[in-house]
Amino acid sequence: MKERAAGRCGPSDPRIFLRSGGGSSAVYQVSDQSLASLQKAPVDFTATSPFLFDNDKVQNVKLTWKGQSWMLAKTDKDKVTAEASWKLGDKDLKGSEASPLLDQLSFLHTAQLPQPASSQSTANGEFKVEIGLSVDGKDTTEVYEGKLSQDQVWLAKQGGEWAYLLTAADVQKVADAYAGKPEEASK
Repeated sequence: MKERAAGRCGPSDPRIFLRSGGGSSAVYQVSDQSLASLQKAPVDFTATSPFLFDNDKVQNVKLTWKGQSWMLAKTDKDKVTAEASWKLGDKDLKGSEASPLLDQLSFLHTAQLPQPASSQSTANGEFKVEIGLSVDGKDTTEVYEGKLSQDQVWLAKQGGEWAYLLTAADVQKVADAYAGKPEEASK
């Protein structure tokens, strides 16, 4: 195994040098920018989205935020998301209009490490997502509940191990998308 060393000539020296071991005396100067991609936090190695589902298996989504609910439902049950017809409330949607709504959920993520679900109160909160899935011909429903605390929402899947800290602003953007509000209106 080769030994490598990195360092600076002094505390105020902005240059970084890298020496490769293994009998070589070569020293290379590297930039901070080159090393920046190596500086990772634990959250960089963690799944940060509470929602993990295949869009094509989704049959419906009921989203509730601060007392208001919206239902997105596939009307062509046997078609993939992009080819199916959908309804958002009483409005007909094409698959190309429904896919971004499903993606809104998938794109929600935490910037912090998830916490054990048992350590966070999420039940009976202001945010709830019920996702109806059809997997191998069997219909199931995954339920996620989140509780608002100031400008953040702790969200966990019922029976899941982890709770995810989301910003209320991000949750509001998803609710606005399901409510049919343009993105500019939510800013």
